[in-house]
Amino acid sequence: MEFLGEHQGSLVPTCRPCQVDRPHPSRAIGHSLAVQDLRNTITLAGHNGKLYSEHSCKGGGATHAANSGLVDQEIREMGNWKSLKTARLYIDHNTPLRQKRSLRLQKLI
Repeated sequence: MEFLGEHQGSLVPTCRPCQVDRPHPSRAIGHSLAVQDLRNTITLAGHNGKLYSEHSCKGGGATHAANSGLVDQEIREMGNWKSLKTARLYIDHNTPLRQKRSLRLQKLI
């Protein structure tokens, strides 16, 4: 998925300009279309796209940002959350530990 950049503090996915029923590629796309594109992309990657929504991306993005060294205020602004408390709910601090365990399990198989 490509991104245009920031729009009101949030990343804005591009749409496919070759499809007539899609918005112009330099404008933000609507929520429903963004979720539909996300699910289609996940399905094309071989996973069940119905299990994912924009909240999957928000949590993953916030967690990745925190693990990359961004401070809570920066994460709040990027996620377009009004409060730090809400932004912190999306950060999974156990992800590195789970990744480490997953790698260990893969070696055992």
